[in-house]
Amino acid sequence: MLEERRKQLYKIYKVWETELKSVCPQIIAEGYSYPYYLHIPDDWFERNVRIMIVGEEGAGTKHYDETIENAQKFNKEYLQSQLNHGDANYGKNCSQFWHRFRKIAAIPGASIVWNNLDKIHISRKGNGKLKVKDRKALHQTPTKILQEEIRLLEPTHVVFFGWYGFSLQNECPNVFDKLYPGGPKDYSVWESEKMASLSIDGIHYIFTYHPGWRQKGKDYEDKVLKIVEKALEKNTAE
Repeated sequence: MLEERRKQLYKIYKVWETELKSVCPQIIAEGYSYPYYLHIPDDWFERNVRIMIVGEEGAGTKHYDETIENAQKFNKEYLQSQLNHGDANYGKNCSQFWHRFRKIAAIPGASIVWNNLDKIHISRKGNGKLKVKDRKALHQTPTKILQEEIRLLEPTHVVFFGWYGFSLQNECPNVFDKLYPGGPKDYSVWESEKMASLSIDGIHYIFTYHPGWRQKGKDYEDKVLKIVEKALEKNTAE
């Protein structure tokens, strides 16, 4: 099953990449990163708890012209490196993003993958957030890549470390409708706690603010870990 799903994922990435070159060639170019293509871990389908962590976008200076195979290799190696607190090739990323990531990954019995909602970012040091027009273009492909990744990987839990409403609406409209029940300006589900936990079509979705959120309270990260642990209770008991 694992190898078959890896092959299917690769084929979908090939289709999506072709669509990108047609729909938004302006960001398949110098000055932008290559897409963040994820790698399925060896033990993924053997676990009762399969967590997909979804960031807003990647970071750093990455060249746009990269192969799917090499991008997946980077995803695998960098993730393994950071869960081992760094190595000679990549060092230890001490960002708040990876600090939270490691805490969730340390929960016993889980397999974990690293993904991004906006798979392409501006290639530069610091904030690589796309401009609104580029984000809109990125998510106009016929293939909704996040939805396809979730379909193929069958995660038990999808945990967002921040999100963009527009990106989510286009990639996973069924999830967006639960998170924004009254439309894009209805924040009632998550506004008070700055997080939400929703069960949708057999998958548990957890929405949290980005770990680098400057206005978070001192106990925010503890609350994030607790809401994740609570959502995992059923699966870890099996």
